[in-house]
Amino acid sequence: MQKQTEVDYTIRPVERALVLLQYIADGNACVNLKKTAAILGMNRTTVMRLLYTLTKHNIIVKNEDGYRIGNKLMNLAGKSNASQDIVSSSQPHLKDLADTLNLSSHLAVLVDTHIVYLGREVPNTSFISNIFVGMQHPAHGTTIGRAILSAMPPQDIRILYQGKPMEAFTNKTPTNIDSLIAQVQQDAKSGYAWSENNFELGIGSCGAVIYNAQQKPVAGINVSGPVAYFERDKDKIIQAVTQTAQSISQSL
Repeated sequence: MQKQTEVDYTIRPVERALVLLQYIADGNACVNLKKTAAILGMNRTTVMRLLYTLTKHNIIVKNEDGYRIGNKLMNLAGKSNASQDIVSSSQPHLKDLADTLNLSSHLAVLVDTHIVYLGREVPNTSFISNIFVGMQHPAHGTTIGRAILSAMPPQDIRILYQGKPMEAFTNKTPTNIDSLIAQVQQDAKSGYAWSENNFELGIGSCGAVIYNAQQKPVAGINVSGPVAYFERDKDKIIQAVTQTAQSISQSL
């Protein structure tokens, strides 16, 4: 039987940029472009263009001693480590929450005007959440997004959403900046974000924000399931979600 040849999807310019970044991260300042190009197996023009592009995007910075890793890349690395800490700290709490309420529980962070799911736990029931890790949803339509936004100053929310449309998922979804701010201010007063058919018809959800040790909002959790559960067990759900968010915050 003939062995199937693996397709190489490598993007060469990206690969070269990564090689150059690793070289700089190892302490090489790339002062001599000809020497750098020879060591990395690239031509001098390619190295020059890569340095220019990476500098333009603040991935690296240039000073009198040459090039070094820039703050933007270090911030990205810091956020990645922080996200991993949040996930590892949250996962046992998410499982307990799902088991306690018999509802699917989720963890997500705010990225621009969307939330990105980092964690998920499902109960042993026939109703299974269709959310998976890595999925994105518009923040304005979700309880996790609203919970995180509720911890932000209104002016920051206006800047974040400037020039960006807000899709209506149901007739309860805020579709402009004023209605969104009014909604998240109410969520802030309540201490949680509540939804019955706000994002998806027939589905209920309750979310709460997670704070780090500096009391900055870094993530959010929620539970979701058939809306009948939320109509019947509202107080129990709110208490469990808010207490879980507080427990996770205290662990960070």
